[in-house]
Amino acid sequence: MGRPLMASVIVRIGAAFLTVTLGAAGAAYAQSTYVGASVLADIARFNSYGGDSETAGGEAFGGALRVGTAITDRWGLDLEFTRPGEIEQRNSFDYAVGLPLGIVGGTISGALPPGGMPIDIGRISMPIPFSSTTTRRSTSLAVMPYVRQAIGSRADIVYLGGLAFLRTTSRMSFGGGIRPLLGGVSRYEQTSVTYGSAPAVGLDVRVMMTDSVRLVPGVRLLSVDDNGQRGWLARPSIGLQWAF
Repeated sequence: MGRPLMASVIVRIGAAFLTVTLGAAGAAYAQSTYVGASVLADIARFNSYGGDSETAGGEAFGGALRVGTAITDRWGLDLEFTRPGEIEQRNSFDYAVGLPLGIVGGTISGALPPGGMPIDIGRISMPIPFSSTTTRRSTSLAVMPYVRQAIGSRADIVYLGGLAFLRTTSRMSFGGGIRPLLGGVSRYEQTSVTYGSAPAVGLDVRVMMTDSVRLVPGVRLLSVDDNGQRGWLARPSIGLQWAF
C-alpha cells in the first residue's frame, strides 16, 4: 500500500470527522449498551534506541471491535480490541569487500624466481548487496472510561482516556552478502513477541442514523515504549455502533 493512497484515506477520514462534527445538531440519543466495528489506519512512528532520531515507522490498515456501556447519562466505559495490519520497512544498501588480486613473484605469471620474495600486487573493492526487512504488528486491547458531550439531538462527542494492553509481533529478516554471489543462499530471519501497556486517549463523534445505529468517526493515540524504542501509534477510524 503506497503512502499517497494511505494519505488520501487519512484525509477522507478526517474530512468525514469534521463534517459530522460541524454539521450535527441537537442532543444525542443515548442508550446504555452498545457494540461496534470499525476500519482504521494504523500510523506508527518510533525513535532509535535511546535517541531522538526517527528510525522506524509506517502505515497499515486494520479493524477494531468494541463494546461499551453507559454508567451515568454522561459517563461510561469502552472496551476496544484492535487488530492492525503488518507495517513493513525495507532497507537496501551495498557494502564494499576488498578482494586480493593475487600474490606474485618476479613476474606477473606468478613464477617465483629463486630466492625471490612474494609481492602482494593489491586488492580490489567489490560492492556486495545487502537488505533487511522489518515487519511489526501491534494488536491492542484498550480499556477507556469516557465522558459524553451532547452537540445536538442526534449527535454527541465522546472523550476517552485509559490504558491499552499491547501484543507486538516483530519479524526481522536479512539477506544478501557474499554467499548468493557464490551460488549459496544467505537469508536469516528472527521473530519476537513482546507484551506491554501504553496510555491511550481517543475522540469519537457519534451520529444517530436510526434509533439503534450510529455512524462513528474517531481517532486513537497511543504512546508506546517497545524494548527501548519509544514512539506513538495514531489510529483514525470510521465505523458503526449498534445501541440497545
